[in-house]
Amino acid sequence: MKNSSQRKSLLGDIIRVLTGNIVAMVAVLVLNIILSRSLGPAGYGVFNGLLVVAMISGALVQMGIHRSAVVHLGRKDYPSTAVLGSVATLWLVASIMAMLASLVTYFILQNQAYSVVMILLVITGIPFAIGVIYLSGCYLGLDRVKQANRLYYSAPIINVVLTLIMVVWFHLGVTGALLATLISSVTVFSITVARLRKEFPFRFSADRELLGSLVKLGMVYAFTFILLQLNYKVDILLLQKMVSSADVGYYTLAVSVSEQLWLLPYAAGLVLMSRTANSDSRENAVKPVGPLLRWGFLLSIIGSLAIVYIAPILVPLIFGRDFSGSVAVVKAIIPGIVAFVVFRILESNLAGLGKPWLAVYALLPSLLINVVLNFILIPKFGILGSAWATNISYIVATVIYLITYVRYTKMTIFYLLMPKRSDWVELKEAFGKGVGRFGRRG
Repeated sequence: MKNSSQRKSLLGDIIRVLTGNIVAMVAVLVLNIILSRSLGPAGYGVFNGLLVVAMISGALVQMGIHRSAVVHLGRKDYPSTAVLGSVATLWLVASIMAMLASLVTYFILQNQAYSVVMILLVITGIPFAIGVIYLSGCYLGLDRVKQANRLYYSAPIINVVLTLIMVVWFHLGVTGALLATLISSVTVFSITVARLRKEFPFRFSADRELLGSLVKLGMVYAFTFILLQLNYKVDILLLQKMVSSADVGYYTLAVSVSEQLWLLPYAAGLVLMSRTANSDSRENAVKPVGPLLRWGFLLSIIGSLAIVYIAPILVPLIFGRDFSGSVAVVKAIIPGIVAFVVFRILESNLAGLGKPWLAVYALLPSLLINVVLNFILIPKFGILGSAWATNISYIVATVIYLITYVRYTKMTIFYLLMPKRSDWVELKEAFGKGVGRFGRRG
């Protein structure tokens, strides 16, 4: 009975997080509609190109503290206030490094479409974007999934309102869109830090032992995270040097639409990692993975078929006819997006167990394949070639990691992927409870 109750509670948390993610998805969709229609393909491409540089720079220097904080707070080997103070110190260091890395990257790119004001807006927002990521990890480590989830959907909602003001009302273009992004990050970060410090009055800490422990485990998470982000974004970086800004706009919009299929695995991974880090045994930590993976994969397949069917109608209708070029990319990239659902759920479980290095075995060859195929296929097939390269790399990563997970946990691939009747019963009960609690608690 206890295991059944724990599983239902886990699924309930996932449904609540999923509900919050849907709110975020709607906000991001509205934001993309506003930006695509207001900026056009070229402006939309410039906007995303600027942000991609900051995202990758941030990924390179975050030191994996987000996930290391989850494990350290979950295991409770150190006082929570001490861990939070050490995380704050490492946030300051990571922010400075990411800002410098981004400046160097912009200098190397020498993109004439990037004005000094645009670059400064992106650079200024980096510490707050990293801070929100670190805060999310802290809340997950404290087993407060609701607060961590709130960080995910608050910024997009604020961003939509500010973008309407800056871009639509004041016609500030790409600069206005970047300003809206900056203000939304600052707002969410500032409010969250103030709330967290009321309960845990932490300060910047220089505890060498704790800092060393956070960084030591974090660096392994960081390497995995860098490989993951490069797999996500390296195609866009390469496209910026090989195709037009309009084609980059088509591609980034298509990827944004397709990646909505990751809403469920993101919700599952968020809750699963928090619960795994706070679990009292490895056996209890891996028990819920089978049902989560089976339903996540099945629902992603169903969702992908829906996207392929409605994309030719909705993309031009919602984003404008200028973005009709995105439809073919949406259809082309779907197989890889669906396959990677398996990787994302399994990786969250082993990451919560403190085994981040296992993902390297899958992500490193995947990244190499991604880069090589992009160089081969983009000159011949343009953005469709990049989509095919992404498909192959995602599928390779998923197959390798699935085999790795099965060997580590002694489960079978059949058990992990084949749906059972009991899954449906538990999902119905959890959905009813999850939506009810989300409505009562926000």
